[in-house]
Amino acid sequence: MRRTRRANLVAWTSLTAGLVLGAWWSYEVLGWGGYWAWDPVENAALIPWLVATAFIHSAVVQIKRGMLQAWNFVLVLATFSLTILGTFLTRSSVVVSVHSFSQSPIGPALLGFFVLVLVVGFTLFALRGERIASMSRPESLVSREGAFLVNNLLLSLFAFVVLLGTVYPILVEAIVGSQVSVGRPFFDRMAVPLSFALLLAMGAGPFMPYRRATGALLWNRLRIPLLAGSTAAAAVVVAGVRSVGVVAVVLLAVTIAAAAVRQFVVTLPSATPRAALHLLRGQRAYWGGQLAHLGVAVVALAIAVSGGLATRASENLDLGGSLEFDGYSVTFDKTEEHREADRLITDAHLVFRTGDRVDYVATPRLTAFDNQPQAIGAPSVWNRPSGDIYVALSNLEPDSVAVNVYEYPLMSWLWAGGVLMAAGGLWALGGRRRRPAETTSTVSGPVGADGHA
Repeated sequence: MRRTRRANLVAWTSLTAGLVLGAWWSYEVLGWGGYWAWDPVENAALIPWLVATAFIHSAVVQIKRGMLQAWNFVLVLATFSLTILGTFLTRSSVVVSVHSFSQSPIGPALLGFFVLVLVVGFTLFALRGERIASMSRPESLVSREGAFLVNNLLLSLFAFVVLLGTVYPILVEAIVGSQVSVGRPFFDRMAVPLSFALLLAMGAGPFMPYRRATGALLWNRLRIPLLAGSTAAAAVVVAGVRSVGVVAVVLLAVTIAAAAVRQFVVTLPSATPRAALHLLRGQRAYWGGQLAHLGVAVVALAIAVSGGLATRASENLDLGGSLEFDGYSVTFDKTEEHREADRLITDAHLVFRTGDRVDYVATPRLTAFDNQPQAIGAPSVWNRPSGDIYVALSNLEPDSVAVNVYEYPLMSWLWAGGVLMAAGGLWALGGRRRRPAETTSTVSGPVGADGHA
């Protein structure tokens, strides 16, 4: 189990980095105004990531408490199967996506391999189910193993919802012959409540003791983090934010971050850099997980703020025309053409001014390929600490332009949170692999000042 969990963690860390890089590429290159569109190929990478995340958590429960063994077999088989399914969707062209590869004869082979893995894997599991089932059960849901079980159920439900929305149009077309679409509203409607529930489970689970948690113990561990989260949420409301979703995410994200910091402080033997490094290196799996949780909190905060508080302006500008946006005067200054071997690139120069001062010159572009009638847009992104200014074109003529300007607050936090998540996986993998006798404290987490693991 330790070897399997470690191998899964290698794949999880790589896929985490890949998902973040894919979102960044979509944001910086495609010019449609965002970073995640619930595209079928995006979903194909997200689904196994969700199931692999569930396995990372439930593997700890099996190692420490001897529980969830059958559940772990199902998660491992599902993760590998979904990886093959995602590869099939990416390379077979059964879905239309800017991310997918061109059609190739490998598609039927991948589909056959996917069916083979499902049939053989789950048939073997069914035949040996009694032998691998765990004898013990969680004593209470209000415990670390109970919280991990709830977390796993939520992650699995999340993966199922995304899988259903992704393959449903394919199945309908294959069986009935008619085309249907499952769009962003479906995924957003399902993903938002599941994400809130996951944040709640993630905030409390790692700080519960095994077997059973008392109300007094939970209050002792979470009162300071909850105070910090409530203070941050109140500050956001005072600052003028009226979005309930944004305020709720601020509350949960700050609580999660403060809980991790509180746990680190109470387990630190002395307030010295050497002691801190010794603690982090001695319990890599636990603190790598906490770093990844901190990254998830930052990502959730960035998604909520950049989506809930974004502003947008769309305007048709003649040469020399201007629009007012976010305190700037945006002027269409000129166009430039660049001829390359197989394409014609046309830039629009849009100057952002504050009074007479030039603050930024955005150069969004349209690229017309010789063998493709439809021009492809690329945005210009002004990365600022407070938030990005994102400029994209919907049409461009020599003396006029149709421009879309967005302002995304805290957008850079999304990439920073993704880096923290991948760094957490790398930290958990770092160092020498411990023998079983040495790993008890690593998988169980540190002992707090209140004497509970």
